[in-house]
Amino acid sequence: MILPDVNVLVYAHREEFPRHALFRAWLEDLIGGEDPYALAAVILAGFVRIVTNPRVFDRASTMDDALAFTTVLREQPNCVWIGPDSLHWNLFETLCRQPGIKGGLVTDAYIAALAIEHRCVLATEDGDFQRFQPRLSTVSPLVRVGK
Repeated sequence: MILPDVNVLVYAHREEFPRHALFRAWLEDLIGGEDPYALAAVILAGFVRIVTNPRVFDRASTMDDALAFTTVLREQPNCVWIGPDSLHWNLFETLCRQPGIKGGLVTDAYIAALAIEHRCVLATEDGDFQRFQPRLSTVSPLVRVGK
Protein backbone atom coordinates (compact mmCIF):
# COMPACT_ATOMS: atom_id res chain seq x y z
CA MET A 1 0.00 0.00 0.00
CA ILE A 2 1.35 3.43 -0.96
CA LEU A 3 1.57 6.25 1.60
CA PRO A 4 2.20 9.63 -0.08
CA ASP A 5 4.59 11.88 1.84
CA VAL A 6 4.04 15.58 2.52
CA ASN A 7 6.33 16.72 -0.30
CA VAL A 8 4.48 14.68 -2.90
CA LEU A 9 1.16 16.22 -1.85
CA VAL A 10 2.66 19.72 -1.91
CA TYR A 11 4.06 19.20 -5.41
CA ALA A 12 0.73 17.83 -6.63
CA HIS A 13 -1.17 20.78 -5.13
CA ARG A 14 1.07 23.76 -5.97
CA GLU A 15 1.22 24.62 -9.66
CA GLU A 16 4.47 26.60 -9.48
CA PHE A 17 6.59 23.47 -9.13
CA PRO A 18 8.23 22.51 -12.43
CA ARG A 19 7.00 18.91 -12.30
CA HIS A 20 3.61 19.72 -10.77
CA ALA A 21 1.68 18.10 -13.64
CA LEU A 22 3.57 14.81 -13.20
CA PHE A 23 2.97 14.71 -9.45
CA ARG A 24 -0.69 15.68 -9.92
CA ALA A 25 -1.18 12.93 -12.53
CA TRP A 26 0.51 10.38 -10.27
CA LEU A 27 -1.68 11.35 -7.31
CA GLU A 28 -4.86 11.30 -9.41
CA ASP A 29 -3.96 7.82 -10.67
CA LEU A 30 -3.30 6.67 -7.11
CA ILE A 31 -6.54 7.93 -5.61
CA GLY A 32 -8.61 7.05 -8.66
CA GLY A 33 -7.35 3.49 -8.84
CA GLU A 34 -8.68 0.33 -7.31
CA ASP A 35 -5.69 -0.41 -5.07
CA PRO A 36 -5.86 0.92 -1.53
CA TYR A 37 -3.59 3.78 -0.53
CA ALA A 38 -2.81 5.11 2.93
CA LEU A 39 -3.12 8.53 4.54
CA ALA A 40 -2.03 9.68 7.99
CA ALA A 41 -2.97 12.74 10.03
CA VAL A 42 0.66 13.76 10.55
CA ILE A 43 1.18 13.92 6.78
CA LEU A 44 -2.00 15.85 6.03
CA ALA A 45 -1.29 18.30 8.87
CA GLY A 46 2.21 18.84 7.50
CA PHE A 47 0.78 19.47 4.04
CA VAL A 48 -1.68 22.07 5.38
CA ARG A 49 1.05 23.73 7.46
CA ILE A 50 3.34 24.13 4.44
CA VAL A 51 0.93 25.18 1.68
CA THR A 52 -0.79 27.83 3.82
CA ASN A 53 2.49 29.38 5.01
CA PRO A 54 3.11 32.82 3.46
CA ARG A 55 6.82 32.50 4.33
CA VAL A 56 7.04 29.49 2.03
CA PHE A 57 4.87 30.77 -0.85
CA ASP A 58 4.31 34.34 -2.07
CA ARG A 59 0.68 33.39 -2.59
CA ALA A 60 0.05 30.68 -0.05
CA SER A 61 -2.94 28.42 -0.45
CA THR A 62 -6.02 29.46 1.43
CA MET A 63 -7.02 27.27 4.33
CA ASP A 64 -10.21 26.37 2.46
CA ASP A 65 -8.25 25.24 -0.62
CA ALA A 66 -5.77 23.23 1.45
CA LEU A 67 -8.48 21.50 3.45
CA ALA A 68 -10.56 20.84 0.32
CA PHE A 69 -7.53 19.10 -1.20
CA THR A 70 -7.20 16.87 1.88
CA THR A 71 -10.94 16.13 1.82
CA VAL A 72 -10.71 14.80 -1.73
CA LEU A 73 -7.85 12.55 -0.69
CA ARG A 74 -9.61 11.28 2.44
CA GLU A 75 -13.00 10.61 0.85
CA GLN A 76 -11.92 8.14 -1.83
CA PRO A 77 -13.29 4.61 -1.34
CA ASN A 78 -9.77 3.12 -1.59
CA CYS A 79 -8.32 5.41 1.09
CA VAL A 80 -7.09 3.66 4.25
CA TRP A 81 -6.55 5.89 7.27
CA ILE A 82 -3.52 4.80 9.28
CA GLY A 83 -2.26 5.88 12.66
CA PRO A 84 0.05 4.76 15.39
CA ASP A 85 -0.73 1.46 17.06
CA SER A 86 0.59 -0.01 20.30
CA LEU A 87 4.05 -0.71 18.86
CA HIS A 88 4.51 2.69 17.20
CA TRP A 89 6.35 4.47 19.97
CA ASN A 90 8.92 1.68 20.38
CA LEU A 91 9.61 1.67 16.65
CA PHE A 92 9.76 5.48 16.60
CA GLU A 93 12.29 5.45 19.48
CA THR A 94 14.42 2.89 17.65
CA LEU A 95 14.48 5.05 14.53
CA CYS A 96 15.22 8.21 16.54
CA ARG A 97 18.25 6.54 18.13
CA GLN A 98 19.96 6.21 14.75
CA PRO A 99 22.96 8.53 14.43
CA GLY A 100 22.10 12.04 13.27
CA ILE A 101 18.37 11.96 13.96
CA LYS A 102 17.34 15.32 15.45
CA GLY A 103 15.31 18.39 14.56
CA GLY A 104 13.30 17.98 11.35
CA LEU A 105 14.41 14.38 10.98
CA VAL A 106 12.33 13.47 14.05
CA THR A 107 9.14 13.99 12.05
CA ASP A 108 10.65 11.86 9.28
CA ALA A 109 11.29 9.11 11.85
CA TYR A 110 7.67 9.34 12.99
CA ILE A 111 6.38 9.03 9.41
CA ALA A 112 8.83 6.21 8.68
CA ALA A 113 7.61 4.33 11.77
CA LEU A 114 3.99 4.68 10.58
CA ALA A 115 4.88 3.37 7.13
CA ILE A 116 6.88 0.47 8.54
CA GLU A 117 4.25 -0.63 11.04
CA HIS A 118 1.49 -0.55 8.40
CA ARG A 119 3.72 -2.15 5.74
CA CYS A 120 3.37 0.85 3.43
CA VAL A 121 5.70 2.01 0.71
CA LEU A 122 6.39 5.70 1.30
CA ALA A 123 6.08 7.73 -1.92
CA THR A 124 8.51 10.59 -1.40
CA GLU A 125 11.05 12.86 -3.04
CA ASP A 126 12.82 13.39 0.30
CA GLY A 127 16.16 11.58 0.26
CA ASP A 128 16.40 11.79 4.05
CA PHE A 129 14.09 8.77 4.30
CA GLN A 130 16.80 6.57 2.80
CA ARG A 131 18.48 6.52 6.22
CA PHE A 132 15.60 4.33 7.46
CA GLN A 133 16.16 1.63 4.83
CA PRO A 134 16.05 -1.33 4.63
CA ARG A 135 13.20 -1.32 7.15
CA LEU A 136 11.40 1.44 5.24
CA SER A 137 10.48 0.96 1.58
CA THR A 138 10.34 4.13 -0.51
CA VAL A 139 9.50 5.00 -4.09
CA SER A 140 9.65 8.18 -6.12
CA PRO A 141 6.32 8.96 -7.80
CA LEU A 142 8.24 10.15 -10.87
CA VAL A 143 9.92 6.77 -11.24
CA ARG A 144 6.45 5.21 -11.19
CA VAL A 145 5.32 7.43 -14.08
CA GLY A 146 8.46 6.72 -16.08
CA LYS A 147 10.45 9.87 -15.36
